[in-house]
Amino acid sequence: MAVAAAAGETATAIAEERGVSLNTVRTQLRHALQKTECHSLRDLGRLIARLAPG
Repeated sequence: MAVAAAAGETATAIAEERGVSLNTVRTQLRHALQKTECHSLRDLGRLIARLAPG
């Protein structure tokens, strides 16, 4: 979910694609931001890009 959100997908689109509720997506994204100490999805996207292989 974090990768999709960082790529610009909306929370609604992510929820529909994965068959989960919008609240589930929001909760998981909020937890990902807290765990990584990122302040925005843009920051999280940058972190993911740095950690991704190749």
